Amino acid sequence: MKMTSPHAETILKSIIKITVITGSLVMLLSIVMIARSQPDRNSAYELVLLKNGQSQQWAYEIYRGKKLIIRQERVPAASGLHYFTKKGDAEKAGRLVIKKLKERKTPSLTAKELENLNILPK
Repeated sequence: MKMTSPHAETILKSIIKITVITGSLVMLLSIVMIARSQPDRNSAYELVLLKNGQSQQWAYEIYRGKKLIIRQERVPAASGLHYFTKKGDAEKAGRLVIKKLKERKTPSLTAKELENLNILPK
């Protein structure tokens, strides 16, 4: 068994303390960075309606906090390329998507849901 000097033991204990404190700080900083990078679960969703220039095409965007999470330019679940031709249709679809997001459901819309909103013909 090798004997170490009291001075060497003190240095070793100090190194261990510094290592533990540094590791703890790195973990804490990592947790803070991850929490800041994700939107607050309680932050409100915002629906923004957009008109495509001079055409009669509408789109919607959904934001959570300041982050854009969905941009929908066409009527989902419609066969072919169909655009929202009425502002109210884009708004109804966007509000249903927000409702689904708040309920933690998949935010996709089905043809049946769009028929019920009178966006797609029945």
